[in-house]
Amino acid sequence: MVVAILAVVAIPRLNTHTFDTVGFYQEVLSSVRYAQKEAVAKRRVTCVILGANSVTIRFAKNTGAFTCDTDLTSPRGVTPFTVTASSGVTLSSSPPIGTLFFDPLGRPFDAAGVSSPQRTISITGDGTQSFVIEPETGYVH
Repeated sequence: MVVAILAVVAIPRLNTHTFDTVGFYQEVLSSVRYAQKEAVAKRRVTCVILGANSVTIRFAKNTGAFTCDTDLTSPRGVTPFTVTASSGVTLSSSPPIGTLFFDPLGRPFDAAGVSSPQRTISITGDGTQSFVIEPETGYVH
């Protein structure tokens, strides 16, 4: 009887929005770190494509190329490497950008050879959580 009451009253009120926001924040943070490390390991340019509610990571097939034409495989073995937010969770960057690049030394840049300023990536849902990508070093924290 108690289980039936809980099923009808309590369970529909459970809110996973906070969990979804924190989970997406952690996934994006670790994905951007991974992209920076893959740029160094592959000695290739790596692209982090930022959408309103997703992140996709690709890399340049050829050395010296700035065009990311190859899907990166995620640590889970999934290709393409895409992380998507749950409904109601969004992503933004400041200053705004659609694609962030890491050069073969792991340094962030905005376009072919243009050094990136300090960039803040924010995840908004149930509250806002942010992390920073440092210029010159690419340190993600």
